[in-house]
Amino acid sequence: MNKYKLLIIACVLVSIFFLSKVYAFINDYTLLGKVIYIDPGHGGIDGGTSYKNIQEKDLNLKLSQMLEKELVSLGATVYLTRETDKDLSTTKINRKRSDLLNRAYLINKTNPDMYISIHLNYLSDSRWKGLQIFYNNNNKSNKDMAVNLTKYIKEKTSNVREPKQNNTYYMYKHIKTSGVLIELGFLSNKDDRYRLTHKKYQEELIKNISYAIVKYFNKKDSKSLFLFIKVCYTFNSRKLDQGGNMKRKILLTLISFITFTPEIYAECTNEDFNDFKKISDEYKVTYEYNQETKLYDIIFYEPQPDKYVFVINNLEKGNLEFEDDNNYKYIGINPGEYTITIEGITDACQDVFKTINLNLSKYNKYSEDPLCKGNEEFVLCQPTYDKDIDYDTFKERLEVYKKTKTENNAKNNNTKKENIVINYIKNNIVQVSLIAISLVLVIIIIISIAKRQKKSRRLE
Repeated sequence: MNKYKLLIIACVLVSIFFLSKVYAFINDYTLLGKVIYIDPGHGGIDGGTSYKNIQEKDLNLKLSQMLEKELVSLGATVYLTRETDKDLSTTKINRKRSDLLNRAYLINKTNPDMYISIHLNYLSDSRWKGLQIFYNNNNKSNKDMAVNLTKYIKEKTSNVREPKQNNTYYMYKHIKTSGVLIELGFLSNKDDRYRLTHKKYQEELIKNISYAIVKYFNKKDSKSLFLFIKVCYTFNSRKLDQGGNMKRKILLTLISFITFTPEIYAECTNEDFNDFKKISDEYKVTYEYNQETKLYDIIFYEPQPDKYVFVINNLEKGNLEFEDDNNYKYIGINPGEYTITIEGITDACQDVFKTINLNLSKYNKYSEDPLCKGNEEFVLCQPTYDKDIDYDTFKERLEVYKKTKTENNAKNNNTKKENIVINYIKNNIVQVSLIAISLVLVIIIIISIAKRQKKSRRLE
């Protein structure tokens, strides 16, 4: 018995030791498991605002990289929309729109716990100063995030303005996950400008923002944990497990926790859906196959891009190119099945209006076979033929096709000759008639002359 007691005591001590290590690890990595996307504003030819030789794009990138390093040290997984001095545009037409949509696409693709867009402010009135957080109400948690981040940053510094809603920013209308835009200060204000360009303040600023992010997630997670415990207690206190039905109790607990998710997007009205029906047929999706790259281009036409836009939900690669405000395309798309939705992007309406399933066939290796030369129109020689067949079957079917094609060509040639004569007669009926009449008259004249000559010989 003593041996068992010693074993139990040893197990408890080992457990306490490891739990303390785990607790210490978790304390060191307070953002462990969190995914955060940082968007350094502007870049490349788009410098943003500036003051003399100080350009917004450069400070945005530098401070974003500092924030990335700090958040990673706290255990977060961090992505940047850009890591060099470049924009994300893939077209010369509507370059800014292309840049913003590509940023939104990267963020949506990753679906992070939070996105933070880093910018600097500028006003003609140089008195204005301070950090300010802006949010778009297309996601209900954005306001809560902006308010709380502002609150926690204020615990560390007084140079902070109140958060403000702004629904006019084009990029943020297209981002589905929650996030905010942080204007770190005013380049137009000499105090802010001095701070933002000096390392000590930059480090302090990044520490303050990181502190606010940690506190925000701690509050959010502790609230979720409280709700989970409350739900567990509620369901376990009820007489749902009579007869030892533990599985049902656990299932109900999990369902309650998982489904306790606040509604994120604004609901559209019946009027919105009726309005969309009137123009739904005008929204077009087509595609083209590129023989050289063996990839597809998906072409979109949006008649009202300010209200409804296309979203490719499972696109992994592709470059965006704009022709004008309504026409654009993703180029270099791999073969595969894609789900495309048309979604509302106004402040009050962001539902899915229509779903389109697009199947882009994989590349047909036989299309480059020498036997296909001169027979490119044959279905088995098409680059997008997607059924698997062996090479012998391919050759047999191609031979049958070529034989049939030869026979049909011979028939068509004969038919063409006949048709040429018939068509000539139809198209030149007057001339043909005159020629025929002339021939008849000539024949009659020849016969008449022959008869006269024969008659005159008899008389002689």
